[in-house]
Order: sequence, then structure tokens, then C-alpha cells
Amino acid sequence: MGAVRIGLIGLGWMGSEHGRNIMANPKAQLAAIAEPNAKALGAFLERQKLNCRQYTDHRDLLKDREIDAVVIASPNAMHADMCVAAAAADKHIYCEKPMAITLEDCRRIREAVSRAGVKYLIGYHRRLNPLYQYARKLLE
Repeated sequence: MGAVRIGLIGLGWMGSEHGRNIMANPKAQLAAIAEPNAKALGAFLERQKLNCRQYTDHRDLLKDREIDAVVIASPNAMHADMCVAAAAADKHIYCEKPMAITLEDCRRIREAVSRAGVKYLIGYHRRLNPLYQYARKLLE
């Protein structure tokens, strides 16, 4: 199996970090980016010397049949609608925390993911950091 083709939605601080991590993973390809701020998108592409498909609207990225999965790193209030749309588009999802702002939106995401049969992961990566693991053991 070839590299997983990933679409990145959002190029803020966390989105940029996710973008660099995707590019560093030999099993992944940063195939497309959706970012409404054209200046931020251009700057990221130039800094990273990256040539990939570019969208100013995440809905256009979700229509891209060459994308296997998405990383959603948009503002928190946008997570629910983007996750539901990504699931409906048959994309596996890594969503930066928080999952959503309301319990109702969390349930909408859960139902959309279940209905679509896609993989879903909330991006709480620090729980695996050795420093956080050590702090947890101290607290226990």
C-alpha cells in the first residue's frame, strides 16, 4: 500500500505543525491543503517547498477523490460541521481537540462517522508524551 494521501484543513499554529508532521512521515503524503487565507497558504507552501493541491474552501478539498483522510485543524467552533462533512465525503478524520463545542455536536460527529464507516481520532497527542505520562504516574 502506498502513502496515505492526506488533506489538511486549516493552517493556523496547530495546522502548520500537523502539516510538517505529515510531510515528515514516509507513510503519508500531504496531498492537499484547504486554507481560506491565501497569504498564509502561500507562505506555508513556500516555507515548506511544497507543491500540492490548494483550496480556499474545505468543501472543495472534501470533494477531491484522491484524498484518503483529512486532518481538521480549523477553529474549534468549525470542527463539528467539518467532521460531519468529511465523514459524508468518505474521508477518515483526525480532528484536533476539542472534538466539538457542544455535546450535541459531539453526538452528531459520532453518528456521522458511524454511518459512514470511517475512522475518527481526536488529536490529543500529548497524552503519549513521556513527560505527561510521568506526571500522570506521579498523580496516581
